Amino acid sequence: MMESIDNSISGQINILDDKKPASAFVGVPDIRDKQKIIFANIFSVISVLVALAFAASVGISESGLIFLGYSFLALINYLLFLATKRSGLYEKGVILLAAASSVVFFTKGGYTGFLWLFLFPYAAYFLAGIKNGSIYSFCVALIGLITMITSSGPVPLSGINGFEAKFCFLAIYVSCCVLALTYEAARQDAREKLIDANIQMNSRSAEHDLLTGLMTGVQLRERANQEAARYDRFQRPFCFLRCNIDCFGIINEKYGFDCGDSMLKAVADKMNAMLRETDLAARWGGSEYLILLTETTAERGLTVGDRLRKSIEDSSWGWKNKRLNLTLSIGLSLFDPSDGIDGSIRIADERAARAGKFGGNRVEGPVVGIFPGRNF
Repeated sequence: MMESIDNSISGQINILDDKKPASAFVGVPDIRDKQKIIFANIFSVISVLVALAFAASVGISESGLIFLGYSFLALINYLLFLATKRSGLYEKGVILLAAASSVVFFTKGGYTGFLWLFLFPYAAYFLAGIKNGSIYSFCVALIGLITMITSSGPVPLSGINGFEAKFCFLAIYVSCCVLALTYEAARQDAREKLIDANIQMNSRSAEHDLLTGLMTGVQLRERANQEAARYDRFQRPFCFLRCNIDCFGIINEKYGFDCGDSMLKAVADKMNAMLRETDLAARWGGSEYLILLTETTAERGLTVGDRLRKSIEDSSWGWKNKRLNLTLSIGLSLFDPSDGIDGSIRIADERAARAGKFGGNRVEGPVVGIFPGRNF
């Protein structure tokens, strides 16, 4: 069972090490493309409706044909997207058509046509990003500026005349660009923070048991290897405490798995509260825990184990108007280089099993068994 758990956790860690795309960490498909396509569709529909409205208002004329031509190109762009499913090409087509429509509406759209130009920066930044959106917006602004400067009178049918009016128009357009840039930068920053948060959450879930918040067996074994390396250099002893909750199956059968999960977390919280910052606790299996006591002798480890045993015995936890008491069977092993990490953990496991065989609520170690002095 432990091998399958460790393999599963190792698989999660390998996923993180492979540096998958950010969307892989979020746990859901990347929705940016869908958002852009929806925005492009809405923008295209609105621009086509406006172009058809202008075409209807001017009738059969040069301006009317231009508006109808724009609508036809927008429809062709959408049909090509349906046929090829190339969203990037479709979005670029929408931006180019939006730029063209902004200039056309600006010069041919009557007294309100120039207002369409102010919408272009928002489409450019959302669909093309900050860098390309700035380039597109600048190009459209340059075309609009040239149009105003080269016109001898008012821009055709727009009503814009005089230096002050043209300056105000340009200032408003620049303001729209700044607002669109600010919004897109804030949106991207928020998304990156969300991705980072999800990466950290997935990283933590790979390093910690989701139910108890303790380390996983894989992580504790890695830290144990580090302690073994320190032992080789400095001969500093360390111990393993294998802790099993006594009669845990009865709790699940009598009160349900929700109660069992609650008890598992309660025991884990008690362990975290009692151990030193340098000690490490991991959930080792269903109702099993493994504790690594750094720079600890066997005698000291037995003392820590008995203090933990007594603390669990003296505690009671509420569950649906009932008070439940738990006990632990604990096995201790002192790290021995000849046994290695796995061998030392196996010895602790055997001693915990022996403690449970003798009635539980007991600490078994290499020196002496410590128990409360009462029968079960």
